[in-house]
Amino acid sequence: GTGGPAIAASAPRPVLFVHGFAGSANQYASQAQRFESNGYPTGWVTGIDYDSTFGVAPMAEVWNRIDEAIADLRARSGVDQVDLVGHSLGTGVSQGYLNSSPERAASVAHYVNLDGASAAAPPGGVETLAVWGMGNPARTITGAENVSFPEQTHTEVVTSPQSFGAVYEFLTGEAPATTDVV
Repeated sequence: GTGGPAIAASAPRPVLFVHGFAGSANQYASQAQRFESNGYPTGWVTGIDYDSTFGVAPMAEVWNRIDEAIADLRARSGVDQVDLVGHSLGTGVSQGYLNSSPERAASVAHYVNLDGASAAAPPGGVETLAVWGMGNPARTITGAENVSFPEQTHTEVVTSPQSFGAVYEFLTGEAPATTDVV
């Protein structure tokens, strides 16, 4: 072996993070380190930055940036699909992306909705995990796996070891070896 942690048989797939209003891709940096601590290759958990006021680029351009990021991750990793994670406003961006075309939805194996938009069905028909923090406990995505951390703030849900554990298990089918940054 390489001496590194074992990678789950059903993983890894690169992960693309879409931040919320006034956020940045850097909000997912600690989670990226947790994925790497569980055997994901460096650079396979990344995000896009965009103007969340949509004053510079309209939604269609943001979706094109997601297309480009997914194409890059697929080319670098050699896999057909990536996993998509959205937070807050980024869930609206991500849900719209997945619902915009069957081809876009087909490029995503799993979608994680972090404390954002509810939905009547998994976006684009993609297998979905919805993680909720404090706030209205009635929020849900119908047909998705819904997990609640009612003691965590809107931002903690993105960065906490607990949400990482739920997301990792959803994406790989097994619990992480660690939720620490190693």
